[in-house]
Amino acid sequence: MKARLLTSLILGMLMPFAALAQTTPAELSGLRYPTADNSSTVSSARYAVEMMVASVGSATTAKRTDTVAITGTIRPELSHVGLQGDLYVVDFVNQVWTMRAKDGTYMPWSFRIPELVPYKENVTLTAAMAVEVYAGALGAAGNHRIYIGYRPKGGTLYYTGIGQLLTIADVSATEQARSKFAASISPNIVNVCVACHVSGGAAQAGGATHIFKTPIASSVAANFDIFKSLVALRGADYILTKVTGGNGHGGGVQLIAASVDYKELESFLQLLAKDLPPPTNPNPAPPTTGADMSNPYPDGYDY
Repeated sequence: MKARLLTSLILGMLMPFAALAQTTPAELSGLRYPTADNSSTVSSARYAVEMMVASVGSATTAKRTDTVAITGTIRPELSHVGLQGDLYVVDFVNQVWTMRAKDGTYMPWSFRIPELVPYKENVTLTAAMAVEVYAGALGAAGNHRIYIGYRPKGGTLYYTGIGQLLTIADVSATEQARSKFAASISPNIVNVCVACHVSGGAAQAGGATHIFKTPIASSVAANFDIFKSLVALRGADYILTKVTGGNGHGGGVQLIAASVDYKELESFLQLLAKDLPPPTNPNPAPPTTGADMSNPYPDGYDY
């Protein structure tokens, strides 16, 4: 997990979760390290770690692309309340130990206590302290074990004996493409295509078989499937050439290759292609010769 975790970002990321049902996360027991014989002992301090997933609420699983807010609570030993101390966050993910640094980034940790750095120093220990763990989309899929702890000034480390397990699942290329389609392709590009590629439009009159559904806002799933079938048939490169005026595109140039929309479409099509076999007909025959050229979409138009 590599991201800056500024307090303002945490507060901003928590806003979408405010209306979701609140639950009490399971309490985590505490340990004290080290004792005189260099072994850990049970502590009366208690901890909790919770992950909130946008549109879902409290959860222990999420997708790699989900927006999450992970926070913790430390309830120190009563004798420590009012003292100055430091706070710590550790993430054990995919067999790698990492620790949250003071600047908010997560960096490798050797698992040696002397090399563990706090993410927040010189705070007044209260009966219940909020801990900032992470906000945003977790880039690394896998099992994250989140550990939190504190150290009174001049004292030893108190921490969670067993970390909170949070499972982050990977996301298929098709799922990523579906999200991108809803966010940018449908409103910005399909919205242009339907000027002709719609029932009763010029493209259909010229023989186009890929006709988008309207209204756009309520036809996202259907239009995504149309693009998916087109990529399976023709491939991504064929479509990209079409929208820039090539491959006999009767509608001419619709997107400039250097434009933001073109790059978004390119990224979307490449994601779609990842989960599909090679196109079945990437190079169709050109439009029929001798067609009525007053129709910008001559007979044989195939897109």
